Amino acid sequence: MHARELIDLAVFVASQGPVLIGSVRQVPTAALAQYWTVSKCRLDRWNRTLREVQPPSASCTEETVGVRNLQAVCAEILVSEMLTRVWSSILTAMDYVAGSSEAQPVAASVMAGHLEASNRVLNLISYNPQNAENGGGLNHLRRLTERWTDLLLGSLGSLIHAASFAHDAARTEEFSRDFDRSHQPQVRARAWHLIATSLRATFDAHLRGVTPNTDLNNSIAGAILICFPGYLFDSTGVYHSLWNLRLSAVATDTQAMVDQLLAADSPPKASAAQFSRKIALPKRTWHMPSDDR
Repeated sequence: MHARELIDLAVFVASQGPVLIGSVRQVPTAALAQYWTVSKCRLDRWNRTLREVQPPSASCTEETVGVRNLQAVCAEILVSEMLTRVWSSILTAMDYVAGSSEAQPVAASVMAGHLEASNRVLNLISYNPQNAENGGGLNHLRRLTERWTDLLLGSLGSLIHAASFAHDAARTEEFSRDFDRSHQPQVRARAWHLIATSLRATFDAHLRGVTPNTDLNNSIAGAILICFPGYLFDSTGVYHSLWNLRLSAVATDTQAMVDQLLAADSPPKASAAQFSRKIALPKRTWHMPSDDR
């Protein structure tokens, strides 16, 4: 899954998240386990790249220091944080409404790791501020991502504790008030269509290169999409690719259930509850380093 498609998924999660929160049901155990496991694998890949590739000096060429690969990873980290924050807010809200404690620790663990990677990217951006081609482009991408993330979180309004996931709580509150002015379904549907179109147009010029971890992004997306009921998807229009990915995830999950039935004598797999107990983190408010916006 390309970084551009991760943006589409973030829009879908924000627009359809209220359906999940309102249904007051727990996230499927297998989906939680997959989301946590694959997110940790992706974080390990990111960290290896960020450690192995050194920031370029003024005298180094792009080819000799592997800057292209580094830039692609940094862009993936920055853009995918939009999805991580939005999905984390949904998982936490679902736990709260359902009176459960399964999803929030998983969301907190994944988000903590993602923020650590994002902070490393910010350090790389500030390492050589004079290099407009490298640091400047990533810094502009960061600003775009932060603003659009706050808009998506603002769309969820009082359903989530936006201040715990937003980059700028005041900005998110402002966006929330804008969304609250219209409660008509048709108006909201048109608004979401415009938001999705604007996001693609905004980020397209910045995300034309390769995305390093398309395989893991696919698995993460599948773990998220399988939580949504099928009737929410447009199988022919805006969310056609997400619909196909969900079908694949459902087929994979069904095959896994069949395999478990055929291997009834094998030791049981660890549940998401076991994952959450191992990685439970205290609730906290997330803050990015202060920066001029």
